[in-house]
Amino acid sequence: MIRPSTSKLVIFMAAVLAGLFVLPGFTLFHSPVYSIPLQKCTPAKVLSPDHPIGLERILDEARKTNTPVSILGAGYSQGGQTCANDSIQINTREMNQLMHVDLEKHEVTVQAGVTWKRLQEQLSFFGLSVAAMQSYADFTVGGSLGVNAHGQDVHWNPVSKSVVSMRVLLTDGRHIFARRDNNPELFRAVIGTYGLVGIITEVTLKVLPNTILHKKTELIKARNYSDYFSSLQTNSDLALHSARLSINPLYRFKNMVVVNFFDTGEPAGPEEEKYSPNYPDARYLNYLKKSWLARTARTTVEYFWAEKDSLMTRNQAMGESVSSLANTHEGSKDILQEYFLPPEQLEPFIHELKLWVKRHKSFTLVNATVRSVNADKDSLLPYAPEDRFAVVLFINLADEETADNKMQQATRELIDTVLNMNGRYYLPYALYATKVQLHKAYPEISALIAAKQKWDRAGLLNSQLYQKYF
Repeated sequence: MIRPSTSKLVIFMAAVLAGLFVLPGFTLFHSPVYSIPLQKCTPAKVLSPDHPIGLERILDEARKTNTPVSILGAGYSQGGQTCANDSIQINTREMNQLMHVDLEKHEVTVQAGVTWKRLQEQLSFFGLSVAAMQSYADFTVGGSLGVNAHGQDVHWNPVSKSVVSMRVLLTDGRHIFARRDNNPELFRAVIGTYGLVGIITEVTLKVLPNTILHKKTELIKARNYSDYFSSLQTNSDLALHSARLSINPLYRFKNMVVVNFFDTGEPAGPEEEKYSPNYPDARYLNYLKKSWLARTARTTVEYFWAEKDSLMTRNQAMGESVSSLANTHEGSKDILQEYFLPPEQLEPFIHELKLWVKRHKSFTLVNATVRSVNADKDSLLPYAPEDRFAVVLFINLADEETADNKMQQATRELIDTVLNMNGRYYLPYALYATKVQLHKAYPEISALIAAKQKWDRAGLLNSQLYQKYF
């Protein structure tokens, strides 16, 4: 796309008077975005073992004292999924070693507490990159599998698709090796079940060459997105993809900015890795939360001014940190929500979402992103039983009980809309849904309960998520 040469004054006037454009790819606002956990939790103690033997000892103590155990990765889940009151909370971040690299098979074995960022740095030495990960590199490998994360890669999606095998520690002290053709029931049971069935200690992942990607942005009408994405899939070089809906209050959701990364096939050397992309500054995102004019002007300024096509390595394209999303507005909090829709329901859902935002004035929608998610055949609680489009919402609201209660009511309303469209909602966030909504969205819950009874016979693994719904 050729960008016209436009003066700053013209840009400003276009933004203020019309807000006509949904500005592509301002990297400041890639989503999904994350915030600190919302639920208050007070574990009895937090332990950080650096080896599976340490984990075994913790579980032995828990069995003897009948103390519940919760599992903590990077700690960004928002609804108490990693904590239970009066539990022994196991912080896995010290279990972060690269165990083995198989250059012939393009596989890597790591301890589950390693972050994607640390793994990227280690893989770059071998000219490799992760196949799939969440959109930010601060999360742990085990945590990503525990929440059944997905990312921007259009081929290796969800992240579990890149998993070759896992080593799982059960609460009775047994270590079980699980893969799709060996202990497949346990393999499925620990993916996307939030540490309630077993503790992932090691993971073997498929990895890819760390090649140069060509980032390109396009501006399209939201109503054309499904057809656009179908045609885009015919390009075999497409590696990463996301699309951002306009939040311009005057033309909300009318247009979309599409950000694509195409694989050039050129290997990335040490020289390319020295020059990191300019990742976003949290100040700009925070300005959007409080300024109607900024939200109106955002896409125009992005389109004419900020977003540029560029080249970068695969590790760089997938290397952004959540620190760029820190909330600096005292007295407010950020929440994330995500909904998975059948492709034919995406446009009707966007229409309903527009009406929903218009009805509810107690919060500010800061970002809305669309992702493609492939059918999930690995996890016990699939959010995408078939191919889906995911709509990710980043919302800012007052950090007070009244605002939270209004957000809960509004969320339940939107979940009902999604369920009526044969969609599902994502579980790692604030526990706003009712039990009825959870069971309607995930009828496989009974299979989770059965798996937990089988693999966690002592019932030690616990969390606020489990306590509320089970």
